[in-house]
Amino acid sequence: MNDVLTFSIQPDWHEIARINDQTQAFLRQTDLPETAIDTYTMVICELLENSIKYGSEGETIDVSVTITEADISIQVDNAVNSNTRPHLAELDRTLQWIRGVQDPYQAYLERIREISREPLNMARSCLGLVRIAYEGRANIDFILDDNDRLSVSALAPLNRAPLNRQPEVPL
Repeated sequence: MNDVLTFSIQPDWHEIARINDQTQAFLRQTDLPETAIDTYTMVICELLENSIKYGSEGETIDVSVTITEADISIQVDNAVNSNTRPHLAELDRTLQWIRGVQDPYQAYLERIREISREPLNMARSCLGLVRIAYEGRANIDFILDDNDRLSVSALAPLNRAPLNRQPEVPL
């Protein structure tokens, strides 16, 4: 098995539903279990949503999904500009924090607890990245190239099943 899906979209929130459908159709062709299809569709959509939210307006977003016997790799590339650069420091801090927590489940619980204590008008939750690490069992990384293109990737081994349940969160 070595299946690849690539596409480019404009940063438009209306594209998410179409991409969700397109991604599910592609993943179904790979004979992944239904829970894996749902999980990796979520991973792709979470990364796309972040690209739309924090990327440069009007700049194309490129997506690549590669499935091998061993893993699934999802990469989303978008342009950044001076207005969106401050979010890169937050992205880096969030990914460092996720990596520093031994169990992605614990990171998930901790972030939900933090969100529950924050005012409702907070603009960012960073929960999507934690969901990718926990539910998708994915390692997340990013690179900013010399042309101000941000590549965020999620790599998940296919030998461990993704989680298809939400944890109970004691508040």
